[in-house]
Amino acid sequence: MEKTLFYGICALSAAIMLIYYATRKNRLSSLVKGSILGLAALFILERFGEKYGINMPLNIMNVSGSALLGVPYLICVVLLKIL
Repeated sequence: MEKTLFYGICALSAAIMLIYYATRKNRLSSLVKGSILGLAALFILERFGEKYGINMPLNIMNVSGSALLGVPYLICVVLLKIL
């Protein structure tokens, strides 16, 4: 059940981000900025998340998810860890 919910939320986030990037004037610039912000947020969560009870390891799934989807991916993962 949790995997299905996780993949559904990731697919919805990917669709939202695709629509967002498609409607932007500078698509490539927006994509790069979103990826950099997602990776920066992942590194911050990995470094300081344990103080707040959120263990976010740097594995291939988390790095690729935050690079492709940005911050919405991290929000979904954190919410699923809290639940």
